[in-house]
Amino acid sequence: MAENKHTLSDLYQMQSLSLDSKISMTRRRIQGWIDEFGEDGVYVSFSGGKDSTVLLHLVRQDYPNIKAVFIDTGLEYPEIRQFVRTFSNVDILIPKMNFRQVIEKYGYPFISKEVSETVDYARRYVKALEAWKKENEPIPESKMPYAPQMADLLGIERRANKENPEYQNLKNGIMPKENVRYQILCGTFRHKEKGEQTDEISKMYNKSKYKFFLDAPFEISSMCCKVMKKQPIKEYAKKNNRKPITAQMACESKLRTQHWIINGCNGFEMKSPISNPMAFWTEQDILQYISANRELLIDWRIREIEKLHGCPISEIIDTKTGLPAFPVDSLTPIASVYGDIVVDYASCGQIPGQIDFSDMGYLENERSLKTTGCSRTGCMFCGYGCHLEKSPNRFEKMKITHPKQYDYIMRGGHWRKYRIFNFKGEEISLRHCTHEQIERWAENNRENIRFKIEKEDFYLDGTGLGYKEVIDWINENGGMGILY
Repeated sequence: MAENKHTLSDLYQMQSLSLDSKISMTRRRIQGWIDEFGEDGVYVSFSGGKDSTVLLHLVRQDYPNIKAVFIDTGLEYPEIRQFVRTFSNVDILIPKMNFRQVIEKYGYPFISKEVSETVDYARRYVKALEAWKKENEPIPESKMPYAPQMADLLGIERRANKENPEYQNLKNGIMPKENVRYQILCGTFRHKEKGEQTDEISKMYNKSKYKFFLDAPFEISSMCCKVMKKQPIKEYAKKNNRKPITAQMACESKLRTQHWIINGCNGFEMKSPISNPMAFWTEQDILQYISANRELLIDWRIREIEKLHGCPISEIIDTKTGLPAFPVDSLTPIASVYGDIVVDYASCGQIPGQIDFSDMGYLENERSLKTTGCSRTGCMFCGYGCHLEKSPNRFEKMKITHPKQYDYIMRGGHWRKYRIFNFKGEEISLRHCTHEQIERWAENNRENIRFKIEKEDFYLDGTGLGYKEVIDWINENGGMGILY
């Protein structure tokens, strides 16, 4: 096993460096990546967010023609999508499934990726176990379907030791009593000390407070990101033989910290090589960079717009209004959805307007900054972390700033008991029927072979995403208190 590239102490030391030092180190890592794969062998993962905007600016200072890639999932803020389309040499990818199709097939992204994945696989485990008990037929030797995937899920070794007895049991349809994810969800997963299991229940992996999701009338899953982002970019990278440069930072999660410790900024030896040249940056570094380079970023945007349209920015006219399409005075260094970057007096323990050493030119970079609009963008409809947010949370803000999108995600969900299909398999609309009428009709036609009647607890009517009903159910059954 290869040694780690760094330690946690290395990360803390690099995060404490000055912004100028970080910029120089980042540019060297970008150069090293492009030296290895060439300008035509890399791309910048450009989400339109402030982090990836800073990254693209750094890259294109030295490599102005470098390719950027944006995945248009339809979940981005409108301001982000408009912002991205003002840059040159950007390939825009469209996922094969839209968000509504993803949540209908796989489930909603709520609480966290780890929790939704745990619930999803625990449900699959329960279904597989129930199906096995129901069939109760002998399985041909070593022919159990999905045995490799099940082994990975359960943490059973199957690569280095293919004759592992536990893996052979899986191939023959003999499953352990409880898989790891189900133990995590039930709060029975045992803590390990130096690889040895103890009798102590793990607090870190205890997700038992989310066990109520097993009874949810809707699916919950982490497949959204995989289907709408990872899959399209993976296919693009393979087709074009390009390696990504991303703005991921170690400070964003424990998982990203661990990946940086193992692989460093430039993961040349990884199975899927990836460069994260800003991995040792922090959120404050991003805000300070934008604040300090505001005019440079706007000038760069002007050049990008002119390069994209092939003429001076003053000659680009909006065909609908007859006015300049990009008034220079209204251009912002980052997407307008973020608002302005201002001093975060509350985090500094100050009252707005209070004079301190920063106003005298001392410790100027010690002041914390914040955005007056969105702090993070990403997917508008993602429910990860919403149960932890104070009011006003993302949904309450969306109701004010983006009422059209808010209305769409909240409406469209219904509780019902029946779905009715005709003899052609076409679903009959029940939109204008009362619950009592549907109950009475279904009871009277239960034996009618011209119709197929299915019971179902929750459905989308096609007009929205049903978040109101989903959040209400989570709050009622899990006591989450998610506001909207």
